[in-house]
Amino acid sequence: MNTTEVDLTGRRTETGSGYLLFLLMSAYLLSFFDRQILILMIEPISRDLHLSDTHFGLLYGFAFALFYTFLGLVFGRFIDIFSRTRVLATAIVLWSAATAACGLANTFGELFVARMLVGIGEAGLAPAAYSLIADLFKPKQRARAFAVYGSGIYLGSGLAFVLGGRLVEFLETLPPLDVALFGTMQGWQLTFMIAGAPGVILGLVIAFTREPQRGRFDQSTKIVQNHAIGTYLNALVSNYKGRWCAYATHHFGFALHTGFGYAILSWMPVFYMRCHNWSIADIGLAMGLMLLICGPLGAFIGGTVTDGFIRRGVRDAHLRYSAIVCVIQACAIAVAILAKDIMISFVGTSAAILALGFTVGPAGAALQTITPAALRGQAGAFYTFIANLLGLSLIPLFVALITEYVYRDPLMVGRSLMSVGFVAMSLAGIVLWSGKHFFKVVER
Repeated sequence: MNTTEVDLTGRRTETGSGYLLFLLMSAYLLSFFDRQILILMIEPISRDLHLSDTHFGLLYGFAFALFYTFLGLVFGRFIDIFSRTRVLATAIVLWSAATAACGLANTFGELFVARMLVGIGEAGLAPAAYSLIADLFKPKQRARAFAVYGSGIYLGSGLAFVLGGRLVEFLETLPPLDVALFGTMQGWQLTFMIAGAPGVILGLVIAFTREPQRGRFDQSTKIVQNHAIGTYLNALVSNYKGRWCAYATHHFGFALHTGFGYAILSWMPVFYMRCHNWSIADIGLAMGLMLLICGPLGAFIGGTVTDGFIRRGVRDAHLRYSAIVCVIQACAIAVAILAKDIMISFVGTSAAILALGFTVGPAGAALQTITPAALRGQAGAFYTFIANLLGLSLIPLFVALITEYVYRDPLMVGRSLMSVGFVAMSLAGIVLWSGKHFFKVVER
């Protein structure tokens, strides 16, 4: 399947939809590789920089999300009026360079700033991907397309655990190395610098990739792109006001589910290291395999199932089945935490990751269903704003705070995760289920 567009010289050009989707998935893969590599280095970083669990929660969540959340709105505006591939390429190079800069940090403050810069760069990915995928695939194919894109979460996280775990453990066995221009560096610092390199190459490739025509699958062929900020904002506000119930249930329901997913990815490895005495490399391999297999499988199932029901006329399928999956995920993580047998615990974690992957396609596809083409960048950015303000910033941090100030025992991190999950998944399921009606009646 090819997309046709007219470039600035008036020539008609084609870009393979599958090819561009692969590049978007690769960008998502690298973004999560760069995020998750931090988790496996919590012990050496804490040792060298004297950090607590709360410090780590701030680094993983708040520092990253502080600008990731707000700058996404700015990127959304850029995505809706400028070349989407060029804006995305700039963002990828920025976050990759910032990941490498994390390796230059020698204090908590320096690492905090570097993580904020990573967040600034990654803020451009979701708005660009949401807008591009909607113009690459027809509405009845979008859930699966978003599932392919979303599988980058699990491929990136899985590779971070499998390869990153081995890399971190190997570099930690070496004495501090003297690196030209940078001085003496620990193993975890070198890991950050290695992790940042591939993104620069991908950014250059995307910079020279053509993009599809905006709104090519919309019912209305008239796509208005008004660069005047007042007109643009009026259109955005008017669209949200007219469908505020649909947007509210979508944004908050999927944000809660996403937030608990971040908590699982950040704290389950710590749980296994602390409570089951697994090494960084061993738990990295185990978690990595679970993410590489169960995450994409869950995304494929979610996209295929909901696309199938949408074709049959079940217009609320994206929210209906995502709400059911929230219940499954809460039960699965409880099994993982409470099981004394490690293999049963792994089964629970695998099921939780499968459930986490299920909603990736439905969340993206549902948003495009209610959003006009000229506003998709900003709508994607606003959804990302809510998801990360609530999910990435707060939910993983709540786990750390409960562990440190309620249980007052690092070994209780699993119980903290389970408690947060029960509340978050219950709310997510209720909100998504209540939003079914609004997706039955709305029609773009």
